[in-house]
Amino acid sequence: MPQIPTISEFADRAGTFAPYPPIADRAAWQALNHGPHAQVAARLLALAEASLAEPIPTLRASDYLAYSRDGSRFEYEQPQVQRRRMMGSLALAYGLSADDRFLAPLIDVVWAILEESSWCWPAHAPAGLPDVDQPVVDLNAAMTAFELAELDYLLQDTLPAAVRRRIVREIQQRCFVPYLEYEHGWMFGDAQGQVTNWSAVCNGSILSAALYLERDPARLTRMFERGLRSLALYIDGFDDQGCLTEGPGYWGYGFGYYTVIADLLARFSAGTLDLLAGEKLRRIAEFPLCCQLSPGQFVSFSDAPETLAFVPGQLHFLARRLALPGLLTLAEAETEEHHADRINWMLRDLLWRTDTPPVITNPERHTWFPRSQWMIHRVGANPTLVLAAKGGHNGEMHNHNDLGSFIVHCHGRSLLTDPGRGRYVRGYFGAERYDFLVNRSLGHSVPLINGYEQAAGADHKAEVLAHVVNDHGAALELDLTAAYPAAAGLVSLVRRLEVSDGSPATVVLTDTVVFNAGVAGTVISQLVATVRPHCQPGLIQVGALQIRLDPQLHISLIEEPGVQAQSGPDRDLFRIQVMPPEPLDRIQIRMEMTL
Repeated sequence: MPQIPTISEFADRAGTFAPYPPIADRAAWQALNHGPHAQVAARLLALAEASLAEPIPTLRASDYLAYSRDGSRFEYEQPQVQRRRMMGSLALAYGLSADDRFLAPLIDVVWAILEESSWCWPAHAPAGLPDVDQPVVDLNAAMTAFELAELDYLLQDTLPAAVRRRIVREIQQRCFVPYLEYEHGWMFGDAQGQVTNWSAVCNGSILSAALYLERDPARLTRMFERGLRSLALYIDGFDDQGCLTEGPGYWGYGFGYYTVIADLLARFSAGTLDLLAGEKLRRIAEFPLCCQLSPGQFVSFSDAPETLAFVPGQLHFLARRLALPGLLTLAEAETEEHHADRINWMLRDLLWRTDTPPVITNPERHTWFPRSQWMIHRVGANPTLVLAAKGGHNGEMHNHNDLGSFIVHCHGRSLLTDPGRGRYVRGYFGAERYDFLVNRSLGHSVPLINGYEQAAGADHKAEVLAHVVNDHGAALELDLTAAYPAAAGLVSLVRRLEVSDGSPATVVLTDTVVFNAGVAGTVISQLVATVRPHCQPGLIQVGALQIRLDPQLHISLIEEPGVQAQSGPDRDLFRIQVMPPEPLDRIQIRMEMTL
């Protein structure tokens, strides 16, 4: 774990923090309508105009109970987030325009948020309606505290005094007090000290709010002692090359809030406390570039969506702060992504933009994360084909039972895919997690052994037997024996994936299996496709990918319609199962580009 800094020598600055111009600085805010900020300013003004015409969304008890009743999160979450989008756009539009039309609706929506019975999302709270005397600090509660604290700083006495007092009171009671008194699961780590994006989002948000609002130096010091320890664990969860097994989507979320508290803490300490120092942090900042398959498309292992757009302001900040101009390539994709729907990200997308022209940076030809056991190999300059494959273990954060899973990405589309993040409903993070197709190994391009899928838990792991990269291509060989339960009857299962840089680009998959004596085992090598395959003996066509195999191998096609995703429309997946007609110890499948 990296050395944990202390804030104690700076804590006497509590109550005097002024990192950005408040809205009363009219000249500074009018300047944001021009230059590199102009596009964001125009979007915020348009969003605020739309908010003027909308009623404040209603939050109903029946909608809160929808999660307990039928497992759906969105009836309550969506209007709650919409309130925060309205608050952010109205506040920043008032700063940009000095138009008083935005002020009364802004105060109304702030008041509505302060009146909410709970800031916690129903999925993270005890079943039933919330108990106002037992506040739960989750992602949304922490983010809301940060939003209101920053809003209070920006508007200051433009807000009624009663509203400002209420903001401080609610943040203290709902977040600061429980933050200091109780342990909160993923915010501080599990029994093994593992943390997720919760650590960065919750600690980053609450510590940021504390820099604005906490007046007691001793209390501020205690909060930072807790929070910085947890943030250090969060950074320790990345491997030394910067890989996060939660995937690039959660990089944008968790590391985004880590970036924010790092910036605010550096400003608070006049640059003395630097959470972004060191080569590992530079590698972490580059992680989404390393995971890019083609523009806007990323590796979708674990609960990661394939299509991503990041908050451009964050990428501009990291590119400038860590001398990583390649991140500006990702910033070119404009986003309405939900993390920019909150005032903190709206503000930073506005302030952190620069007029630095993007440096067109292609990802490295080959990426290898040894601790996480991810390999990504790109063929061609654009590239024309990308192979991404993973080992690891089945106890990772946001785990899927997916050891040996791989993606074949051709001309901007993943034709053989890892299904990525499913829809977050009740059970998705509970005992029923591996009943969901996207989480179980049956939803991935991994073998099925004697009818057994892979099992969950860190003991079910892959071992790297070989990783090779040379002028002609690359290969990854994994021992997957331990991924399966003992009942599968395995002595060994080895999967080898080889990618050739030739013309055409090719990928060769070889599964070699040895069963216990006396076990007449069966092995099925499965491929998961995103377009309907055309199958015939010895040949499968999946879009621009031609798959060749022994004509004696039996091919079956299983359609999985309407697989739910967390965002975007449901999609159809196609499971291609390849099985020998009799027990066989080796299956080889050759895939090559046809266009």
